[in-house]
Amino acid sequence: METGLGVAKNMRSKRAAQNAAMAECKRKGGKGCRIELAYYNQCGVMVAGQSSLNVAAAATVERGTEIGMELCGKAGDGGCALYFSDCSPPVLVTR
Repeated sequence: METGLGVAKNMRSKRAAQNAAMAECKRKGGKGCRIELAYYNQCGVMVAGQSSLNVAAAATVERGTEIGMELCGKAGDGGCALYFSDCSPPVLVTR
């Protein structure tokens, strides 16, 4: 299977972000693109192992990486390493 990675940030809605990420994945050659993680007002990470991809969202990249590494280890995968990380900016909502 051909793979691609698509990400989107600073979008006005979850749907817009998902559509943009799917389009980017397909542009990069992805055939089985799917949404693995959506996050808002937090950080998202991807930890890749030799045979798996683990995603997590948390308050910080460091905590998300810890979670992703734990998932990778529990899957019995080797070579686990941070592949991608990004944080969405906090948004102040006033009423």
